[in-house]
Amino acid sequence: MYRQQAQPALQDFNKAISIRPDDAPAYLNRGLLYQLQNQHQLAIDDFTTAIGLTQNLRAVCMPRSELAGGGRSQGRGQRLR
Repeated sequence: MYRQQAQPALQDFNKAISIRPDDAPAYLNRGLLYQLQNQHQLAIDDFTTAIGLTQNLRAVCMPRSELAGGGRSQGRGQRLR
């Protein structure tokens, strides 16, 4: 994702969450955006919220575990400059 796309995307995720605070995919996607921006604590917070809202834990736990464990996925965050 390019930097100029990050802010509108963040606004869209925030709006989606304000409309449907139980929307786990919105938290997951906002968390992924935060991860790309190296805002790790915000990402972990959103991943944790998504985990509490979803039955599909695998999709949410992988990004959270990477951040919480200090690991980084190859290729993530490299396009955001």
